[in-house]
Amino acid sequence: TDTGTLISFDSVEHQITGTIPINFSFNFYGEDYAELYVGMDGFLTFLSGQAAGELKVPSVSGPNGLIAGWWESLYPYKGGAVHYKVESSSPDRRFILQFTDVPQARVGSDTNPVTFQIKLFETSNIIEVHYKNAAADGGYHSAGIENQTGDQGLQYYYARGALADRAVRYVPRPLLLNKAVNVTTPRVGERITYTLRVHSNLTTATTDTVISDTLDAGLIFATDAITITPAQSFDLSIVGQTLVASNFSLLAGQKVTLTVPVTVDVTVPPGTHLVNTCLLYK
Repeated sequence: TDTGTLISFDSVEHQITGTIPINFSFNFYGEDYAELYVGMDGFLTFLSGQAAGELKVPSVSGPNGLIAGWWESLYPYKGGAVHYKVESSSPDRRFILQFTDVPQARVGSDTNPVTFQIKLFETSNIIEVHYKNAAADGGYHSAGIENQTGDQGLQYYYARGALADRAVRYVPRPLLLNKAVNVTTPRVGERITYTLRVHSNLTTATTDTVISDTLDAGLIFATDAITITPAQSFDLSIVGQTLVASNFSLLAGQKVTLTVPVTVDVTVPPGTHLVNTCLLYK
């Protein structure tokens, strides 16, 4: 599509827009986003305050938290257009960002234009990049995805050639597990809380997900205070140092959080490294 809301860029290289609404919640590397930022050089990022930087992904140098369609110096203020729009209705909306006939830095405004689009899919959190004509211009181009800190990512393309008449799909894991603890250096006898968050990229509801959480000796489950959010019934068993939570409802695109308070045994010697091992099954 070459319709939608037009993004205007001034005649300054390497610009990144202000916030652009996605109009639905999109999960990228475990974090939910309602807005994004578009780089004139052929990428989008979910993070504010980013600047043009290293072309290869992943790289800890910025920009991070990005989807690179055809990343290199592009000149939309010389010609062509950049549009975005949202199609369909909840829970199957699609955010579409399209670069249409945008010139590249090493060529004139009337040669080797670039046309491609990036699609974000609601609920499934799938990313697609469609290349109608991403022409070569003598320089390197980069395509791929990268997480918020730049230490994880997937490089689909990094070369001097061209891409045309193809589409690339980036599919997240069906279920994601994030573990956090409120105190990283507790004292003996102190109660701390582990937060185990499951995020579904499934398109249908399920009750088959199982969380297994195993503590090192020296950590004691506070069994009376374990909760699940959203509040619902679920099966909980604790055998020795292992907790198993199951038979809870996880809707398409939903997050479920298991809150697990534990106490550090008073017999643990100071400086002991204690580990919590959490696994997710379906």
